[in-house]
Amino acid sequence: SDPTLAGQVFVLKSVFLTNCVRANRYGADFVREDISEAESSWYNRLGVTPGSPETLAVRNIGSVVTPDRPYGIPHFFLFHPNPLTEEQDTRAAAWAARCTRLVIEAQVGDRTCYYPVTLPALRRNQTCLVDEIVIRRAGAPDPEQEIPEAVEIVFRSSVQPWEQQYYDKDAS
Repeated sequence: SDPTLAGQVFVLKSVFLTNCVRANRYGADFVREDISEAESSWYNRLGVTPGSPETLAVRNIGSVVTPDRPYGIPHFFLFHPNPLTEEQDTRAAAWAARCTRLVIEAQVGDRTCYYPVTLPALRRNQTCLVDEIVIRRAGAPDPEQEIPEAVEIVFRSSVQPWEQQYYDKDAS
């Protein structure tokens, strides 16, 4: 059980989001109390909910990735705000409201590995851009389990306000 990737084929299988809020009040900035604990209020909770919308996942990628041939195709996800911070995420074995996570699923050698990355609290009109992902060692067998130092991600987020023309009825 060598935790490194040396000499193993790394095939990117999918990239998806877990623990996504299913619905909320339109146009609101949420706080923890606005988020329902009910399982039915979440898409892809713990990475296993069937029927999640296509806007939360890119499946069947099947790309071999090497240091000399990195994967560089951009993907875009559309999801509802999730105000939970890492400190509020219980990571309990039983279901509870959690932070939204970006998960990379890969075939490493003969096993499926997951690389979950907890996203910061997400607000409306916010973009979260991933600039770089570096995978350093074999990942976890579960999409919610994080392996220390297995993945390093560089991202930035910013709030993108609507332009005035969308609010102004007199705009031409």
